[in-house]
Amino acid sequence: MKILPLKQDKISARELFTPITAIALAGLAIVVSLVADYYWLMILRDALVFGIFALSLDYLWGRTGLLSFGHATFFGIGAYAVAILSTNFDVSNITVLGLIAGIGAAGLVALLFGYFLLFAGVRGPYFTIMTLALTVISHHIVIAWVEVTGGDSGITGVQPLSLSLGSFEFVVTAPQTGVYIALVLLLVLLLALWRVANSRYGRLLKALEVNELRARTLGYNTPCTSSAPSWYRP
Repeated sequence: MKILPLKQDKISARELFTPITAIALAGLAIVVSLVADYYWLMILRDALVFGIFALSLDYLWGRTGLLSFGHATFFGIGAYAVAILSTNFDVSNITVLGLIAGIGAAGLVALLFGYFLLFAGVRGPYFTIMTLALTVISHHIVIAWVEVTGGDSGITGVQPLSLSLGSFEFVVTAPQTGVYIALVLLLVLLLALWRVANSRYGRLLKALEVNELRARTLGYNTPCTSSAPSWYRP
């Protein structure tokens, strides 16, 4: 049986609210960064970083109805990867390599954990409980593994983000630069997820939240759809 693609509608005025709001908030953040002191610049930078964290949670919960309490684990894996590598290895571009390693490690753990949960049919409150268990276990590992993570004290002496290519060297030392980098990343990810959410794949994810069984009977591989990246086409 041939499955017809989901209907692609024109973007409505309501759907345009997200990019318009994002641009307005970006302008506000830039204005604040020009007049704020060091303390408020650090607060603004951290708020933008946690905004990226919130985007991932909103995308999963808002599109599929799967509430995850495990996002802190993946966030922490990336942070610890950068901190551990930058404090133990003195090589060029170590913070960039740490970023790549952190993204890869967090993605691998999320892929393995999500694979077993989604293909095992774990949904609803059971999914939430399992992700909460992952966070609790990760927290205990971090606190107990003092030699690597520093325990309750954490890791100090982390090098700032830097990129060195021949004679060119870029080091993020000023908090205002950190604000702009976090703002650009947040806007790019927000607009990318907004585009995905209004695509055929995004509508299919929403269909899984409404009635996953019906989507499965129509021929869609729902576990693959829930765990696959946005370019996946079932």
